[in-house]
Amino acid sequence: MNYLEWCPDFGVFHINVREAAELVVLDMWQSGWIQDIDEPEEWDGSQGDCEVLAMLEEDVAVFEARLLAAVDSGRLKAAVLRRDFHERIVSGDTYVSYGDLDDWLHGRGYGQEDHNDAISEWLDNEADIVEKVIQEVAYLRAAKRAGRLRETISGDPDAAYKATILENQRLKDLLANPKADQQAKVDRPLRIRQRRTLLTVIAALCQSHKLDSQGRGTAQRIMEMTDAIGAHVDDGTIANLLREIPDALESRKK
Repeated sequence: MNYLEWCPDFGVFHINVREAAELVVLDMWQSGWIQDIDEPEEWDGSQGDCEVLAMLEEDVAVFEARLLAAVDSGRLKAAVLRRDFHERIVSGDTYVSYGDLDDWLHGRGYGQEDHNDAISEWLDNEADIVEKVIQEVAYLRAAKRAGRLRETISGDPDAAYKATILENQRLKDLLANPKADQQAKVDRPLRIRQRRTLLTVIAALCQSHKLDSQGRGTAQRIMEMTDAIGAHVDDGTIANLLREIPDALESRKK
């Protein structure tokens, strides 16, 4: 039985206890909370890397036990809870929402400001799943309008057929409303590693231009540079970014 099917929202942004332990421990390791474990030479940053997970297995097991205890006590709410005949919680079939997990972590000193690429990547993947679900729902609704829903469900159509149905519906909607094709672009937030990389680049540019990134007047100077290229950024925003540079540099030097 797939207990994920019992989760709200088709299980999107939900994770079972075992996988949650792996995700959080990997993220903590990347953030420097877990030390004395060196990064493999050829590790590409993938959170599913078997070698990395094997290195972290002892910490994962400890954290999994903590999560199970939290779920058992009710301090961490389970979206789907499964126990065996010994009344032990089955971690692979017990799911929590990411929101509840994040609140639980934050309450124990590991807030969003501590998160690293592992959690960011997981959230990005869940967002991609949401987009796929939305596309599938849009396709099925378009098929229903075209009077082909039953054959669609029973026939398991290929991607080209789906694309044709969706494009036909999009063109119909466009003819009815010419502005319907103007889709808003949504910017995703930078991952933590990407943000630290950009801050490091800014620090290097400041040094190249003989600017002290933490000195007075630097934010004003950079604001003037943005004005010179016609893309104004106010000095308050720039100052906030500059204040993050020391932490970014320290993280990359670990």
